[in-house]
Amino acid sequence: RKRGIEEIRKSLDDAIGPVPGMKVQVKAQTEMMLMRMIGRRGGGDLVVQVAGHNLVAAQQIVDQVVSVMKQTPGLINVEAEVSDKRPELTASIDREKAGLLKISVQDIAQTLETTIRGTEATLYREEGDEFPVVVRLRAEDRDQMDDVQQVGVTTATGRTIPLKNLLTFQPNEAPVVIERQNQQRILRVFADVEGRDLGSIVPELENNLSAIQIPSGFSISVAGDWEEQQKSFTALKQGFILAILLMYMIMASQYESLSDPFYILFAVPLGMIGVIWVFVFTDTTLNVQSFIGIVVLSGIVVNNAIVLVDYINQLRRRYPERPVNELIIQAATRRFRPILMTTLTTVLAMIPIALGWGEGGELQAPMARVVVSGLIAGTTITLLAIPLIYQTCTVPAAKRTAQNREVPVPEPLLGEPVKSS
Repeated sequence: RKRGIEEIRKSLDDAIGPVPGMKVQVKAQTEMMLMRMIGRRGGGDLVVQVAGHNLVAAQQIVDQVVSVMKQTPGLINVEAEVSDKRPELTASIDREKAGLLKISVQDIAQTLETTIRGTEATLYREEGDEFPVVVRLRAEDRDQMDDVQQVGVTTATGRTIPLKNLLTFQPNEAPVVIERQNQQRILRVFADVEGRDLGSIVPELENNLSAIQIPSGFSISVAGDWEEQQKSFTALKQGFILAILLMYMIMASQYESLSDPFYILFAVPLGMIGVIWVFVFTDTTLNVQSFIGIVVLSGIVVNNAIVLVDYINQLRRRYPERPVNELIIQAATRRFRPILMTTLTTVLAMIPIALGWGEGGELQAPMARVVVSGLIAGTTITLLAIPLIYQTCTVPAAKRTAQNREVPVPEPLLGEPVKSS
């Protein structure tokens, strides 16, 4: 496929155009495959939630939120959540009249419930089985509210008062489902993101939403992909720190040294230089995929430093009489080719993914770009910086050790011609 997801979406949107009486939205699938398998709630990339105790007041706030979101650059397809509604009749009791007639609200509600839904009067038992006996009007006598209102309520004096003298019915519409979060009713506004990343849109949107005057007991919050992204970032940050600690512990136990793992792990911030470069000069944002790439990069970029530092240590053990500077230069020279080959094989394998080739390639491209750019920058700088750091931290200690002992004649390095006296 030669065109990207966003390009295809725009062309379809232009081709379909406005359809009278319908709302047509063409959406690019930007969620990870795992999210699709889980079946996260539908809606837009960005969701703004309005929470409160009163749906009428919340709806007024939602209208203002929609207006603000439509004026925010980068947000398209802004639409308030529309819940299905069903018709209902709301019964209002004339409490003053009921009080004068000495009829309790409970008696009126009980009579109305018995008339329409029925009341369990007793249980019929037969051969050990129990069957409830429900008392209510016949279906033909409760189809019309006029018939229901003719049912009487008995007063304390024995008089029968029709329900129509005590109740007023008002037609109304009510939502089929009322969603709650933290014991508050919530309404949502959905929007899709185009041309910008969530990280730049959300702060601007939150600043604009703060200008809306909301009553006490109501709140406005940003959710959707942004909320999921922040949760994922928190988990990935913890995973990144844990990975660094585990790598340090494993290398410290293998090298039996606390300093050598430090030299090696210094390759991680060097690789971050390439990550910053790819964010600045390409259309890549810091999202969940790219953050996963950073975690992966932290485990790969140290390989070159391990090869280099390990070989320096081998030369130091083999030629203890040789100057450390000379051994560092020899190690960097001899390990240059293996390090370069290892990096090139990984980079070349990741390039098709970084370019977004194949179906759904755009979803994995940020992760691959981070790994490729981090490896290139990390390898290039590692060959220069790691020897320099190693020399800076090791040479002074080596000189002090050499001063305390007699230095023998240095043995020739591997491949170095033997000098005859």
